[in-house]
Amino acid sequence: MKILIGVLSNDHVSIPHRDFGYKAMVDASRETCFSEKVEGVDVYFMYNQREGADVGNNIYGVHKDCFYYNWPEHRKYILNKTMAFFHYAYNNLQFDYIFRTNCGSYIDQQLLKKHVNSIEIKENIYMSIENHIQEYKGRPVDIRYGSGAGILLSHDVVGKLLAHEPELRDGVDDVEFGRILKNKYNMHVTPGAIRKDVKYGDLISNDSLVDNECYHYYFRATRDPRCYHETHFRTLKNREGAINDGK
Repeated sequence: MKILIGVLSNDHVSIPHRDFGYKAMVDASRETCFSEKVEGVDVYFMYNQREGADVGNNIYGVHKDCFYYNWPEHRKYILNKTMAFFHYAYNNLQFDYIFRTNCGSYIDQQLLKKHVNSIEIKENIYMSIENHIQEYKGRPVDIRYGSGAGILLSHDVVGKLLAHEPELRDGVDDVEFGRILKNKYNMHVTPGAIRKDVKYGDLISNDSLVDNECYHYYFRATRDPRCYHETHFRTLKNREGAINDGK
């Protein structure tokens, strides 16, 4: 089994107090949850245009563990970036699942792998925390979709999205995925995703918040790299405790 983790990334640096920007979050993720190589899991940091990155005449390309899409870096182009990565992966990489997340999420690769291995059905997997909206782009809708903080897609579902790429509207990718998969395939969000929404204050005040089951800690809009380091510290502490208990 092969899992590809695609991490939405950019080099934006913020100035306001306690907002360190996306670059600081990417750096912190590299120092913590993505610092180790887990067998069967490959991690790619997904960028649009980036200083020092050159894909030549190609629309996209990969250098080491970074995926580059030759398109302006902006929140409104998240859908474009994600679909470009799906194109590259589908045509060039071997994988069974893609887990698309962002640089505001701590992903325990070992626990994610364990969770994916526990899924009995291996196809039509569209697993995430379900959200619901009733208005989209000024129009009344009823869309239930998997939160883009972390979406697990099986290989066949990635193919389904690529097949309907011309029908995807500009905007946030997770809402569009939910709309297309429901309208074209009558697919609903697969239950079973595990995620905790936390902030730095929660982490330092609650010793039991990080456990040995949750593979995804989402920091929401917080761009505070301390969240990564605190989560990682507690993750390693739990692993050490589990090893000691098993002796």
